[in-house]
Amino acid sequence: MNAPKTLEGWQAWGLLRSATGQVRTAGLAVIGLDIGALLALGRAAGACTVTLAEVLPAVEDAVVHGLNAQLRDMRDG
Repeated sequence: MNAPKTLEGWQAWGLLRSATGQVRTAGLAVIGLDIGALLALGRAAGACTVTLAEVLPAVEDAVVHGLNAQLRDMRDG
């Protein structure tokens, strides 16, 4: 359904899945991703950082929304 369609998309997806600790939080909420750290990880992995710089901010909102929804569900039971 929402699977990546390009090599760069798969690289970005793999980076996000392997870097779950690269989130910015405030209190009990996720407020964003550490884009700088993710770009550094991508560069170290040989990914195209130009593409990552375009893709990561675009998916940040969805990731933040999804993580906060999971946290809300866990908190509310």
